[in-house]
Amino acid sequence: MTGGLNSDRRGGGLTYDQRTETYSLQHDWHGDRSVSSAVVWMVAEIEGVDPIELNPLHDCVDPDALDRLLAPTRGGTRRTGAHVSFIYSGYHVTVYGDGEIAVSHLRD
Repeated sequence: MTGGLNSDRRGGGLTYDQRTETYSLQHDWHGDRSVSSAVVWMVAEIEGVDPIELNPLHDCVDPDALDRLLAPTRGGTRRTGAHVSFIYSGYHVTVYGDGEIAVSHLRD
């Protein structure tokens, strides 16, 4: 593991699977935090830094587009078959339409 995350479960619902070396979070589409903000928060937690210390998310993906693309439809239907993957601050990030966010460190 890297950074400040030392356990399999951390506040905010962030978990780490040692077998797959993947951090995950179930995003609440109806909560106060956007999915793009959740991605930044996750990587900051993993690295043990303040989110402001990370590169801006918009350097690799349009945060507004990410938030809109995977959000449930106006009728509330989740986009369960959809996902978006990108590289952010040395991590491979995948955001799924069901709200799961998976983050793994890039391998050399």
